[in-house]
Amino acid sequence: MTIVIGYAAAGLTKLLHAGWLNGYTLQGIVLGHRGHFADVAAAHVGTCQVISVVTVLTETLSPLCLWFVRVRWVLVPLLTGFHFATWATMDTGPYLTLWYLLVAFVPLDLVPGWLRDGLARRPMDTALVALAGAAVLGVVLVVMLRVVPVPVFVAAAACTATVWCLDRARPAATRSLTPLAGAS
Repeated sequence: MTIVIGYAAAGLTKLLHAGWLNGYTLQGIVLGHRGHFADVAAAHVGTCQVISVVTVLTETLSPLCLWFVRVRWVLVPLLTGFHFATWATMDTGPYLTLWYLLVAFVPLDLVPGWLRDGLARRPMDTALVALAGAAVLGVVLVVMLRVVPVPVFVAAAACTATVWCLDRARPAATRSLTPLAGAS
């Protein structure tokens, strides 16, 4: 809950300052911080205005992730993209801990069933969404490998896989990982 309070507060703060949505404010911030892609991002005021509006809407609407599972499929990638974009344009760093916390909003236990059902009903749509999800995961993996030392990353992945396998080996009634299917 704390993470969405932080995002919502940031969005509401920007809404209180009408100038934030004009594009020039974001353009000035990006050019003032001079990240690797600052010039590309700040080249057009109109683009900065669209990015500002999307950012404010995403931050302000982030509390919806607490109650509506379907909204998470849109807001979580947008929030992850926000951190990636600020890192690329303003050299803020990846805010990797926030990326880890955003995973809490993804109902990972529902993904296999969603893919199975989706591929049977609407294979092209499902494949496109799965491809987009894989692209987001790829970006996150690349960022993690640039920030987290490889031995630490491999050890964490091995520990996670071991715990998951041990948990799956137990009878379903005694598993510690409970499905989120009832959450919405």
